[in-house]
Amino acid sequence: MANLKKGDLRKVKGGQPNYKTLVQKFFHLNHKMQEFRHEEGIFMPDSMVIKINGVEVEAFEISEKKREDEALTFVKKVSEGGTKDSIILVGYFTENGQIRHAPFTKFIKTEEFGGEGAKKENMGNKFEKEFLWSMQCKLDCLCKPNVYEKQVDELLKMIEDKDLPSNKSLAKVEWAGPRNAKRTLVDKPPAVAVNSEGKVTKDVGSTLTDITCYFGGQKANPRYLSCKYGNTVTFINTGITTIFPESDFKLFKEKNPKKPPKFKHKTAKILIDMFGLDPELFAKTFNEYGNQKMPTVKPSSSEWSKTKVKEFLRYCMGYGYWMVHGLDDGTVDLYQVTETAMNTSVNIGDITIQYGGVQGKGKRVNILCESNKYKFTFNFRGKQSDATYPTHIMCDYKKK
Repeated sequence: MANLKKGDLRKVKGGQPNYKTLVQKFFHLNHKMQEFRHEEGIFMPDSMVIKINGVEVEAFEISEKKREDEALTFVKKVSEGGTKDSIILVGYFTENGQIRHAPFTKFIKTEEFGGEGAKKENMGNKFEKEFLWSMQCKLDCLCKPNVYEKQVDELLKMIEDKDLPSNKSLAKVEWAGPRNAKRTLVDKPPAVAVNSEGKVTKDVGSTLTDITCYFGGQKANPRYLSCKYGNTVTFINTGITTIFPESDFKLFKEKNPKKPPKFKHKTAKILIDMFGLDPELFAKTFNEYGNQKMPTVKPSSSEWSKTKVKEFLRYCMGYGYWMVHGLDDGTVDLYQVTETAMNTSVNIGDITIQYGGVQGKGKRVNILCESNKYKFTFNFRGKQSDATYPTHIMCDYKKK
């Protein structure tokens, strides 16, 4: 098993950065065991010394739990610092009582820090399950270890203050199950819309829900939670092989002057016109993959339709739910997506088209745009590594 390294402290495990896990173990907080696994045995700390540029600048005792935030600031600084910045744990080995001043790099990268024995699991699924368990603990008044107790309290207060009749409290928590809501593209003149499990609507809370909360009764006042994990997440991920079939791409390779190539499907034509895509460059990106670098272009306002792209984004984002967004640094962003919030979020500026992706050499076409709240990326690509032609369109977003 490997020892802890400075870079490990910045990584996220269990919904929080490892530097926070280290501090919580030291102070015996959040149900963390205070012992550490040293390369020579089990180690119990008494104090923690912070060195910056090789000089001792601060020390903490295990009894000083109220200084957790201060310790977090110093430990995070060490995790981002240079080679002379370090953390020294002073304590003893539990088996023989031997006292030691041990640099944190002498400790084993155990499972709680993401080391050997840690189960490889989809982080989105893990985040959803852990948040559900924290909500269940709140509902059942259980004092059991749970990761997101504070965030659940914050979310419930926000819902009760902003989105419920007075005097309604949490009555039931329901998991939607291990499913992905099927969302497909449909024509809705003059643009393209998203069909969410048989409904062409922007009010998608009941369709997208991962966790449904009821307030004031077992089936009363449902509020829908959409759980996402990662700094960049996806609104839609839908198949397009019938819209952009491989046979249409190959027509562009034939260059028949009597039969000019084109993408025939009605939805394909709408998407091309809406984004201002050049059909020749679009096809060439995939037909000539690996042979040349493709360009990045910025269509003029007359070459694409901002109105149609904004409407498409409205269908991708939807409204009628609460976003529970776990970020890579371990924090959780909580906010309500109302119809007003949806509309203000899609007020985009110009678009940029990256044929071949960021480097111009990939089997993908990116379309970038942003509002004052989000950075959006539409991309056409194959989901499997061996796919030459695009099989899906995705809309990713990153909150500013």
